[in-house]
Amino acid sequence: MDNLDHNPTATTAMTSFHGTSILVFQHPIKDYKGEERGQLKFGEDKVKVIPELPDSFTNIRPAFFTKKYPVPPKSNVTEDIVTGPDNSLHMSQLALEYEWLEKVAVTDGPVDVTWSAHHASKKRHPTFEVGITSLLPLLRDQAHSVATVRHVMDKIKDIVAFLNPGLGRVTNKGKIPSNWQSFLRDNDNKTELFHYLADKIAQMSAQNVVIVTKEENALSTQTMSLDELAPCSHEEANTRIFVHAKQAAKEGRKNIIIKANNTDILGIAVSILPTLQEIGLQQLWIAFGHQRNLKWIPVHDLCLSIGMEKSKGILFFHAFTGCDVVSAFRGKGKKTAWQTWEVCDEASDLFSKLSQYPPTVVYDDELKILETFVVMMYDRACS
Repeated sequence: MDNLDHNPTATTAMTSFHGTSILVFQHPIKDYKGEERGQLKFGEDKVKVIPELPDSFTNIRPAFFTKKYPVPPKSNVTEDIVTGPDNSLHMSQLALEYEWLEKVAVTDGPVDVTWSAHHASKKRHPTFEVGITSLLPLLRDQAHSVATVRHVMDKIKDIVAFLNPGLGRVTNKGKIPSNWQSFLRDNDNKTELFHYLADKIAQMSAQNVVIVTKEENALSTQTMSLDELAPCSHEEANTRIFVHAKQAAKEGRKNIIIKANNTDILGIAVSILPTLQEIGLQQLWIAFGHQRNLKWIPVHDLCLSIGMEKSKGILFFHAFTGCDVVSAFRGKGKKTAWQTWEVCDEASDLFSKLSQYPPTVVYDDELKILETFVVMMYDRACS
């Protein structure tokens, strides 16, 4: 990447480029000649208006260094990876560079043999393959900013991943990262790792059936129908895990255990248990926490304790009184809200209705019930 006569004010120039350039090279080898992309065409030849580039290419996200003089991270690349087992090609190319230096060193007077002219005059071997060069559309932002450099490097990573499918940092022969926290901070690394683990788990020889998700798809260690599990549009594991629970109940499983560390899953489990029981499920357990703090929560007993009415309305209650994406009421937590629900019986039917998907219309008298519930959280004497 580099600047090409970057001057944002010179927008009328007809014979020069202005902006940040991204130049990508493919170096052909004997077994792989590269992928020629051909000439890009935008619409019909008679159309003079060129479509806009996608936002993912032109929109540069803000980025900055947390330190004034950042220290580059250590690389896992070794000399063997750079030179390969046979470094004859590397040494031969290095010898060509020294030829130009030796020619220039013995030249009397001003040097009139440029580097490019020297290499152009060399007769290439018949098997020499010319690299494939691609100049991507220019960016208006200057190349010396942290944000632009990061944006360009991300685009180059996308190009490399596209041209080399299956080639990534997570491989059978790759080294284990010394700093997992730093490694997993990169979303691309996490995606590669999850895909790698999913494929390996699906290849295991397990006595029990093991099902693992891979983006919107699902894989299994045994041959079975996964039509109800994939493709799946659930982005959060909190809800997707109950798609698997429903599938297990349909296959005749009477008892299900879910390992979780998130209270959202407990709320969803209480709400969905009646549906799972209609299919045939008898017991649903949540293994909450880990090690010394591990607790086994019997969701089926919990539903009996709080009653079916509150079980069906628990989802809206949880969202309404504060969750990951909804702010809680000032100074009022879940305990106060639950105690209010105990004395505000008219809220149960409304909470149950609003817990269903897709949501239904909320009428004025129902809004009045919600208003009463909020007021009673702050003053039980009011209604």
